[in-house]
Amino acid sequence: MKATGTTIQPKGKGARALRVLALGLLMALLCALFSGPVYAETPAEKYKRLKEELEQTRSAIKSYENSVTQNQQLKAELEKQKAIIDEMVEVNKQQIADTEARLRQKEEEIADKRQVIYENDQLLQQRLLAIYSMNNANATAQLLNVDSFSELMLMLDGMRRISKHDTDLLELLNEQRAMLEEEQASIDADLADLEVYYAQLLENQEDLAQNIVTASQNISYAQAQVEAQKEIEGDQYAALLQAQKEMQAIAGSIGGSRKGDGSTYVGGVFTWPVPGHYTITCHFGSPDPNGSPHRGMDISSASVYGADIVACGDGTVIQATYAHSSYGNYIVVDHGDGVKTLYAHCSQLYLSPGSDVKKGDTIAAVGSTGFSTGPHLHLEVHADGGLSNPANWLKG
Repeated sequence: MKATGTTIQPKGKGARALRVLALGLLMALLCALFSGPVYAETPAEKYKRLKEELEQTRSAIKSYENSVTQNQQLKAELEKQKAIIDEMVEVNKQQIADTEARLRQKEEEIADKRQVIYENDQLLQQRLLAIYSMNNANATAQLLNVDSFSELMLMLDGMRRISKHDTDLLELLNEQRAMLEEEQASIDADLADLEVYYAQLLENQEDLAQNIVTASQNISYAQAQVEAQKEIEGDQYAALLQAQKEMQAIAGSIGGSRKGDGSTYVGGVFTWPVPGHYTITCHFGSPDPNGSPHRGMDISSASVYGADIVACGDGTVIQATYAHSSYGNYIVVDHGDGVKTLYAHCSQLYLSPGSDVKKGDTIAAVGSTGFSTGPHLHLEVHADGGLSNPANWLKG
């Protein structure tokens, strides 16, 4: 039997099964090509990421709060400007009304003057016509009655005087009319200028009103963003606290307890800095959010906010600094012999540099200022030019 050269295609369920298998193999190949290795964050990396996200959110909140303040100031200034423009619009409207009244008065004066000119012109024409008629009718008789050349000249001069008086009056009236028309033109120009200025004022008024609306909208938007970002901040803060607990749990599992148990540190010379609150949330040398060894000891509890911080030993306050980017409000006591203690994240500082203190004197209150994940005291001990473990200096 000869081969025909045609390919035999599988049919029915077998064909569908082969297609499904081929599709599955293709998807597996694509996943292998385009999916990278799964990388799990370490607790320290997670804490660092969440801290950065929280800082970004807080920065956004501050930016939106600044936007609210700036737009409120802008709106207040725009409203002042609009109040001035509103007043100027009213003044300009009154000026236009007064100028229109002057223009109407001037138009009436011109109309009256034209009427007077018209009446006097009619009288002059009547006089001239009468004289002309009289001259034609009686010219021969008048000439025959004139006894001398001087009488003739006197008669002609009288006629000229009558004519000149009338023409002079008409010229005066026309001059007065021309002056009134010049005044009318000047008032017309003033009115045109006032109307142009009025249109500009209305345009400025409309622009200011629109800018005020825009500023109000910006304020509303920024305020809404502040509220939205604060909700995000709350969620991020909770996540950060959880990440801190996870990181500290790992630190505790590799050595030391995270909670104070009231035991006394052998060889310690300092008193406990937060009486009544003995939970150590982060030991000296434990990984901080950046993966570096922690510089001090963190002490906290559920009700620690506002608790008294006391001087660990006798000494002199040498620093009382507010709003440090990391420490927040902090105070430093010099105990002599190169030993200093630093108390950070305080809500209040009670002493200023130069103050002498005794062991157990209240110097500040616990807070959460600076870069802090919650209310606690960050205590550092500096000795011999470097950092020292506070646990080696404290008494329970």
